[in-house]
Amino acid sequence: MPPLIAASAGLIMLVTVHTLVGTPEVLKTIALPFSVAATYAAIYNFIVYKQRGTPRGE
Repeated sequence: MPPLIAASAGLIMLVTVHTLVGTPEVLKTIALPFSVAATYAAIYNFIVYKQRGTPRGE
C-alpha cells in the first residue's frame, strides 16, 4: 500500500504543477519521473518487507 500512496501523491503533484505552469504535453513530460519514483517506492518497500521477515500480527 505505501508504494501506491507514494505513486499517487507524486502523480498528483507532477500533474498539478505542470498543468499550472502550462507545460505542453504533460503526459510525456511526467512519464519518466513518475515511473522512476513509482519503481523506487515499490522496490524500497519490497526490500524493507523482506528484511523485516514475517508481517506484524502473525
